[in-house]
Amino acid sequence: MSDQAKRPGNAPASVTATADGAQLLRSRPEIAGLLRQLVDGEVPVTLSSRCGVSLVTALWTEDEAGELLVFSADPSKPEVQALVLCEDIEGVTYLDNVKLQFDVDNLVLVHGRHASAFNARYPTQMVRFQKRDSFRVQPLSHARPMLAWSTPEAPERTHQFRVLDISHGGIALLWDAERPCPPLGSVLGPVQLVVDAATKVRCAVRVVHVGRRSDQGVRLGCEVFDVGPEEGRALQRYIDQTQRRQRMLVL
Repeated sequence: MSDQAKRPGNAPASVTATADGAQLLRSRPEIAGLLRQLVDGEVPVTLSSRCGVSLVTALWTEDEAGELLVFSADPSKPEVQALVLCEDIEGVTYLDNVKLQFDVDNLVLVHGRHASAFNARYPTQMVRFQKRDSFRVQPLSHARPMLAWSTPEAPERTHQFRVLDISHGGIALLWDAERPCPPLGSVLGPVQLVVDAATKVRCAVRVVHVGRRSDQGVRLGCEVFDVGPEEGRALQRYIDQTQRRQRMLVL
């Protein structure tokens, strides 16, 4: 989590603006309110560490008085056993498409009579990434951008999914109706976003919305991240050029 934050002149001490325009929250009531929404809505939370382990779970309990968070944990999953050995763990989740990020410290796997769980320290701060109005374009009729993805189980086989629209930070995919949909919060990566013959972007995508199923497939809304600087600029050029061409077609 970024330590570089500056406080606007008219902002309360409990809220500061980070370098990327997000909000760093330190208000305990506000943080507790957001965590309760995660519990009540059974919202997926992705726990990720710098050692490369990632797990999609849910927040079972937020105990403000006891300074404790409790996440669901299935000890039969290898990611659960690996995560307890990692440091620098972050929780990432979404409420109404607003991204929330917080440190998950002192993670401990505990076993009860009927279930297991992760216990962690109650966060003292949380980053809230505001909704952005980034321009989203639909590919021109002659273009067919695709997302290429190989599963860990079959790395030699590449699956391709049609890109319905694209912005600098997100895409909508048409997921094959015959394949099970990935759950909310799950990460596909690394993947390759092929927007045209000259623009191929290696990245990762996180599922943030699952639409209704139709005969053609399911519309998945995904966040795009882990994009390199050069590929990020190339993706922005594609979006800008597509936007200009669409405007010319309207004139």
